[in-house]
Parts: sequence; C-alpha cells; structure tokens
Amino acid sequence: MPALSSSAVYLGTSLGAGLGGWVIGSSGPGALPIIAAACVLTAAALFGLPGRHTTRMHEPNAENRHVNV
Repeated sequence: MPALSSSAVYLGTSLGAGLGGWVIGSSGPGALPIIAAACVLTAAALFGLPGRHTTRMHEPNAENRHVNV
C-alpha cells in the first residue's frame, strides 16, 4: 500500500495549497493563521475518531512458558 499512502500525501498537499491560495485571494494573508489552526483542529478531531483501533497480540500465560535452566 505504499502507492496509496503517497497518493494521499500528494492529495493533501494539493488540497492544502489550493485552500491557502483561496484564503489569500479572498481574505488576504492575515487570515491564514486562523484557517491553519482550524485545519489542525479538524485533523486532530478526525485522527481521534473511533474505528482506528490496533490489536495487540496477547502474551501467553506464565504457566505456559517453558524456561530451560
């Protein structure tokens, strides 16, 4: 899946550049920090959404371990 990951990076870069250009064109460069902060908060909220769970392999019970001494 490396191709999909790099495609997502390119998409995010192009969307960010487009949004920044639109903000500068419509509101001027003074609005960029506000829009950037909103983008960061949105990304943080999306990153914390449920459904991104990782599973851990359970460690075997201590009585099932064999130790050679």
